[in-house]
Amino acid sequence: MLKKLRLTAVSTAKEKRSLRTDVVATGAGITREVREHMFDVYYSTKKSGSGLGLATSKRIIDEHGGRISVHFEPGKGTRVSLFVPVADR
Repeated sequence: MLKKLRLTAVSTAKEKRSLRTDVVATGAGITREVREHMFDVYYSTKKSGSGLGLATSKRIIDEHGGRISVHFEPGKGTRVSLFVPVADR
């Protein structure tokens, strides 16, 4: 089950050839089960959730040559980093 999280920060920076966006939340953290399935299609921790949000986000980012990184600190929170390639000018 997803524990209660509190969104604490959102930041964006250019790293090498990617745009990095970090979303940081504090709280009890995310259980092992959620970590193992959070990007699976139709997996949701919400009664009315479709289970498509994170799976679709990951697919779109992957198709554009990007990636999603998730870092967990038990009892402290979670940081999700989105890396999307940017074109050279």
